[in-house]
Amino acid sequence: AVVQIMIDISEATVSVEEVLKEISSLENIISVELQSIE
Repeated sequence: AVVQIMIDISEATVSVEEVLKEISSLENIISVELQSIE
């Protein structure tokens, strides 16, 4: 049971990292668009 919890936690950590990568790439796109507007 403990092993299953550890696996769930590791999978959740991976998904959080993926979301953070998506957010950072979106921020990069937004900043580039803002620079092109100026």
